[in-house]
Amino acid sequence: MDPQYMRRQGRPTADLVFHGDIGCYSMLKYAPFSRLMHNLSGMGLGGGTGAGIDPFIDNKQLVFMGDSTFFHSGMAAISDSIKNHQDITYVILDNKTTAMTGHQPTPGTDTDILGNPTFAQDIERVVRGLAEGSDTFIARMDPSLRREYRRLVEEAVLRPGVKVVIADKECGITYHRRERAKRSALLKEQGFLPVERHINISEEVCEYCLECAKGTGCSGLTIKPTAYGPKLAIDLSSCVTDGACTRVEVQGGDKTCPSFEEITIRRQAPPRIELPAVEVGELPRPVFQPLQEVWYTYIAGVGGMGVNVVASVLAQAGARQGYAVRLTNKKGLAIRNGSVYSHLSFAPDDRVLSSITPYGGAHLLLGLDLLEAARGLDPRERQRIARPSRTRAVVNIARTPTINNLIGLDPMAADELLIARYTDRGHYCGADLFRICEQYLGNKLYANIMMLGLTYQLGLLPLELENLEWAIRMAVRRDLDTNMKAFAMGRKLALDPSCFSLAGPEKTGAALVEEKAALLGRTRGGRIAREYRRQVEEALAGLELDEEARCHFALRVYDLIQYEDPEYAGQYIARIRRVHAQDAARFGWAATRAAIRYLAKVMAIKDEVYVAHLLTCPEKYQRDRERYHLDPARGDRIEYRHLTRPHLRLFGRDFRPDIRTRDWQLRLMARMKFLRRLFASWWHREEGEFRDWYAGLLERFAYRDEEEYRTWVKVLELPEEVRGYRAVRDPKMAAARQRARELLERRPPARAPGTLQIEPATVAAS
Repeated sequence: MDPQYMRRQGRPTADLVFHGDIGCYSMLKYAPFSRLMHNLSGMGLGGGTGAGIDPFIDNKQLVFMGDSTFFHSGMAAISDSIKNHQDITYVILDNKTTAMTGHQPTPGTDTDILGNPTFAQDIERVVRGLAEGSDTFIARMDPSLRREYRRLVEEAVLRPGVKVVIADKECGITYHRRERAKRSALLKEQGFLPVERHINISEEVCEYCLECAKGTGCSGLTIKPTAYGPKLAIDLSSCVTDGACTRVEVQGGDKTCPSFEEITIRRQAPPRIELPAVEVGELPRPVFQPLQEVWYTYIAGVGGMGVNVVASVLAQAGARQGYAVRLTNKKGLAIRNGSVYSHLSFAPDDRVLSSITPYGGAHLLLGLDLLEAARGLDPRERQRIARPSRTRAVVNIARTPTINNLIGLDPMAADELLIARYTDRGHYCGADLFRICEQYLGNKLYANIMMLGLTYQLGLLPLELENLEWAIRMAVRRDLDTNMKAFAMGRKLALDPSCFSLAGPEKTGAALVEEKAALLGRTRGGRIAREYRRQVEEALAGLELDEEARCHFALRVYDLIQYEDPEYAGQYIARIRRVHAQDAARFGWAATRAAIRYLAKVMAIKDEVYVAHLLTCPEKYQRDRERYHLDPARGDRIEYRHLTRPHLRLFGRDFRPDIRTRDWQLRLMARMKFLRRLFASWWHREEGEFRDWYAGLLERFAYRDEEEYRTWVKVLELPEEVRGYRAVRDPKMAAARQRARELLERRPPARAPGTLQIEPATVAAS
């Protein structure tokens, strides 16, 4: 995929063909790794496909194969390839478990399916036996040794003949299960974790370029709204702190983002988590109606939401109620936030029950995830489970981003409307259970039990309260008290949908100015704080803007003072005033709004000095203290290791060293604004030229009709797509300038008298 790299290696470009089959590596068929699996076939047939087409193509081929697949049928394909002198690289993923179907043992482990001791068969020895007498290349390595493993795979692929690379690394799920068990034991013993480790993303530094999501597909990432637009963040409920999301490189080995950091928290006492008080009180019971016919429910979500816990609770409660119960769980794709769903049926007698919900036969839909709940409602699908005349729905309306959302391919869909359309609208209930749980219980993982309480109180479960609460105690292994509280909160939510307020305080422009002036007073001195307040207040007095735009303006002026000084911020203010003077209220001041956001974006170049400031600014420290429940007065301490790769030039050569910086180093770097002037001829030169180009656009902003105005707004919003660092950002800046050139050259050359005249040739040269 990188011809320049191949030329540097002295090799011709090799168009690889990738094959795979059934296993956890089947996820390579889907974004963001779909380029690594061109075809997906039955177990063991990936190798068979590669061996079968080898005589008819010149491409090099690579086959992914799990260890279970190797013992099942994969070794036959390898044997055939060796015998027929084919050019195929086999990558065998030896993780010592059958991960896709529930982590059963493999022939490579020393226990059988019942846990009895047996001998372990060794994949490498088997392959060497198959290859005896041939020149087959065989190697084994831990793929977490990334650089060494990359060189090994490159060497293997570029060699002729059959190559077998055994990627020897334990399954991440089994590893993290053990780690969770250790943490649980420590929590039980001490009541808290003395040491916690986290991966964190600094939202001030994140550019929302999505390279980390595109490069890793990590399900621990999520999208967070901020005052600067959407940013990627770490989902503490699903992150396992393995650092996978940080290991992203673009072509040429350039690291893409300095916003990642490793955090170590040391505590001397349990964290004091201040959550809003919840008073549930005595709740009336809904009328219990025993079943008279078979009752079906469909439970949908993604891995990590507790779908199987909900199914287990309902199944055990149903059995205790005296019903005949059938339960079918589908969870194979739960890996990496894949879909999980359960079919559950109750019958009042011993009649034969279907283990799958009949077409349109569900009496109840429980959706912990909007997308997965909607997936079961498509009328074009054979397994559509709902119909408006029968199916009642209770849905968590929180948006959980899919991988396609995270990598920018799909917008977040409004699946709630689809669910309401294809179910009984008179008995539809939707609530953002994740936000309620996070705000009132400290973690969104209690949403599944809260949904059970909500559903019960709505009278949609043919179960008595005692049986349901008993089943929760049987199925929930951790945090039982909090889960029971979540259940009660769900019941209260059914009675009063407005009882849990989620609205945060609205910040006005004046309040933001006071907040930022106070911060400047503490960090830069009273004179700078007073100058900031004066600049903003004088400017806002002459700008006709709503409260949201005034907040954005005040925030950007503050940023530019922190970036450089009040004089630099004054240049920004003057340019915004100039655009506003040319703008008009009848267009909603759209051009001014665009200039407020994007002029500041291009002026505050995220060089090493400014990034160092953002990583150590008071706002970030305060947010981290709240996010991780830190209280220095109780002995809590936090240590940062920032994953940075500064761009330096020494003796005429560029250096991008991989370093893990400490806060004291960054605070020192943040004071070195003089470097911008000392190395102005080359340091972030491209970003500086882009800034000057955009400022020039604002100077030329003029129009004579609405169509031309809308064209200018499109031009002024072009920096929105210019995101990322270095190699990621550079082509986007070029594309934005080219797009502006195209848009502005389409304008009619004639201008109304008194307006600014810009010849198309001048714009093209800008």
